[in-house]
Amino acid sequence: MEGVFKSWWFENALFACHAMGEIDSKYIEEAMDYKKKKGKSVWLNLGIAAACLCFVLITARVIIPVYRDQYSRNKNTEAADTVKAPVITIMGKNYLAPDMPVDELPAEYHYLRDLTAEEANRTGLAGSRIYVDPQDEDMSVIYLYQECGTPVSENTVDNTKRQWAYVKWTVLEEED
Repeated sequence: MEGVFKSWWFENALFACHAMGEIDSKYIEEAMDYKKKKGKSVWLNLGIAAACLCFVLITARVIIPVYRDQYSRNKNTEAADTVKAPVITIMGKNYLAPDMPVDELPAEYHYLRDLTAEEANRTGLAGSRIYVDPQDEDMSVIYLYQECGTPVSENTVDNTKRQWAYVKWTVLEEED
């Protein structure tokens, strides 16, 4: 049936061409033999769409947590730049070290004992030697012989250059 249709169409096309003004029959034959190219299969299109969706989901799974983490770190830059000062606890009193390390212990201070892990409060100072002034009955000021940063100016310590020095620890005043 297809062959009959083709020949009928071809004859009508030739007749129409003669009527319009002599179109070369070679072009008509080419047009009759033209077959539409087959498009991509539905499965190929679905596969491409699935691959794109996987790419988007994996990218979102990786990028969103990284962005969230960076956002939370930068959200409060003031808090991120602030380091909480270490506190040690001896006989129920909390001590803070606000002063710079010194090379020599004041003459009136004497060795008491080593700082326990519990008293060090996870500061890494357990085992440091505690020095007290026998005249200071309240022990409001003590010295620890500890590893610490090296002073580079009046108010700055370089924590990358470690040294052993005496550090003055003062009782932390309780807020009322």
